[in-house]
This record gives sequence, C-alpha cells and structure tokens, in this order.
Amino acid sequence: MKKLKYSSVAVLILICIFCTFNLALAEDNRKSTDKEYLKKIVYLTFDDGPTNNTLKILKILEEENVKATFFVIGELAKENSDILKQVEGQGHEICIHTYNHKNCIYSSKEEYLEDYNKANKAITDVLGHEPSKFMRMPGGSSTTIGDKGTVRAIRNELCDEGLYYVDWNISIEDALSTNVPVEKLLSTFKKELKKTFIDPNTAIVLMHDGASNSTTPKALPYIIKYFKDNDYEFKNFGDISEEELSHLLNQRQINKYNQPKQTDASN
Repeated sequence: MKKLKYSSVAVLILICIFCTFNLALAEDNRKSTDKEYLKKIVYLTFDDGPTNNTLKILKILEEENVKATFFVIGELAKENSDILKQVEGQGHEICIHTYNHKNCIYSSKEEYLEDYNKANKAITDVLGHEPSKFMRMPGGSSTTIGDKGTVRAIRNELCDEGLYYVDWNISIEDALSTNVPVEKLLSTFKKELKKTFIDPNTAIVLMHDGASNSTTPKALPYIIKYFKDNDYEFKNFGDISEEELSHLLNQRQINKYNQPKQTDASN
C-alpha cells in the first residue's frame, strides 16, 4: 500500500513539474510576441497632394533615406501626374484620400463611393495600376461631416470591399489654417508626443502636402530627427507585414470601428 502511495506522489510531482514547464514556456512565448510588438515603428503620412510642396517633401525624404505614405487627391493626381509618378518612383506608397475633398461626399454612401471610385480611376490612369488597398477618409473615420448613419455605412462598405481605412495618433495640425508657422507645428508635435495613446511604440503621423502647407516641409526634418534619435523604424503601408497589420487592427489605428469580419454597429 505504501509503495502505491509513494508512486502516486511521484506521479503528482512529475505532473506539477510538467505543468510548470509548460507555463514557463507559454510565458516565454508571450514575452517573445510582446517584444515583437514593442518594435518602435513610425508611419509618416501626407494628405492632400500632389502639389509643389510634395516635391519639397520628397527631397527631404530622399536625403533622410525615409519612406512615407501619400494619401492622394484624385483631381490633383491628374493635374500633377509627373509629381505623382515621382512619388511612386522614389518608393513611397500611394493611397486614395478623395477625388475633390468636398464635404458633399458625405451626403450619402453612394456619393462617397462615387468620389472614391473617381479618385481610384484618376490615380490608376496616371500610374497604370490601382493604388493601395489602404486609404484615408477625409476628416478621418470619426468625421462629423455627414450624419453618423451615413458615415457608418461608408465605413462598413469600405471594409466589405477589402479596404483598410487609416487614421492617426499624432497630428501636427498643419491643416488648421494656411501655412501654419513652423514653430507652431513643432510645438503641436511635442504636445502630441506627450499624449497617452494606446500604443506609444507605433506612431502614425498625420501631415499634409497640399498647396497651403508650405511650412510642413520645413518642419519635417525635425520630426524625422526625433524618431531617428528615439530608434523608431520608418515604414510605409506598402511594406507593412501581416503581423504589423494585425497589430494596427487590434490597436484600432486601422479600421477603427470595424474588427475583421465584423461590421460597424456603433451609434
């Protein structure tokens, strides 16, 4: 009887050791995954081009050996096709923003999609291929232009079409007025960095390269320097990995109101 009792105790000890080992292994795997997601990545994004200010930005990006993402206005893509081709030629990602950036596109889902498709065609005609599946809604996905139901229907439709709407967690607020002073842009940037956002290691920076954003190129070198000094990796939405995409989805920086295979049911 004692022999059997001791055998049972030995088995229990082995089970405990095995379970402890498995828990430790799971914890190591979790830490490994956390380290992967703790990579410091910055996505520089520019809305409202292409314009002559885009050329100034391209020059700086080339000098700094940094890639960025450009959310393009279709109407300007037609007018400044050479600049758009230069954006792509330098290895940056081209995405749809809108065709004409008019508020009336939010009057209905149909109106919005007509604008989107028109922008898609304009950019495709210039580049010879469709732009990226990533896009940015004018005003962002939380825009108050148009009623909530219409904006919700637009977001759902975009996701149903396999598109990804991109927001941001840092803005230099260079579109609040015409040619905002550089000092103001950098002051805003510093304040934005102090915000408590969900994922401080992943920055999506909103900037503009429109005709009225001539001071943005002057602020850009300082912004790039900050991220380089703090060991961020620069990426655009053309070289994003599946793991990074999944992370941005989980952090609601992409498809903020739409989880994968779900529709937006927000109020």
